[in-house]
Amino acid sequence: MNLSLHIIAGAIIAASARNASEVLLGALIWPAIYCAYATLIERAALRESVAKLRERGKPSPLATYYSTIGSGALLAALAVASAGFALRQWLN
Repeated sequence: MNLSLHIIAGAIIAASARNASEVLLGALIWPAIYCAYATLIERAALRESVAKLRERGKPSPLATYYSTIGSGALLAALAVASAGFALRQWLN
């Protein structure tokens, strides 16, 4: 998981959101963007992780990989975006 990207995404979501629903929407869109990034840019990591999951006998290693990185992206971006949005609202 690339935590620095999730933190940056959360900060951008917090800075651009006008209300809490936009924070949630942005955080829900981010995992799809990150999964596309992981597929296109981090192919070696994807292959390695899927191979490890296949060795462990997971029924669908590719789906397991995407659900793992997607949920991590969602939680990290949502946490940072929520904290940033709350801080911005508190300061205004």
